Amino acid sequence: LFPRRIHAVTQEGFVIKVLTFVLAHNISLLTQKMAG
Repeated sequence: LFPRRIHAVTQEGFVIKVLTFVLAHNISLLTQKMAG
């Protein structure tokens, strides 16, 4: 159970990182469209 918990936590952190990256990318695209 312990290794599985660690894997779940790291996987959750990875998902959060990906979501944050996608959000930042979309925000930068939106600002470029508004500025352009």
